[in-house]
Amino acid sequence: MIQSSKYKDNTSKKTWQQESENCFLVLWNDDFHKAIDVVTALCQIGISDENSVRIMLTAHNHGNSVVMYGTFSELELIREGLNELNLTTTIELVTDNHCMN
Repeated sequence: MIQSSKYKDNTSKKTWQQESENCFLVLWNDDFHKAIDVVTALCQIGISDENSVRIMLTAHNHGNSVVMYGTFSELELIREGLNELNLTTTIELVTDNHCMN
């Protein structure tokens, strides 16, 4: 399970957003989306059916799931699309505590 990062101020958050190349997009579980709607949304951003189901189930069972890795700018576009569908997502910075698979 991913623990959401906390920032002391907006300046430090803005700096890592602009400079970071090693980020990941996290999908958070909620109590109002149907499983099929989450899978469909993930498929719409280019994730395979099998991986979409895996991501949805992981988020459902553990509270969140990593959707993909990339730069902040790449992930921001995808995050905005998923948020338009009312899915809760965040972009996290990869640190020594997070492994990139």
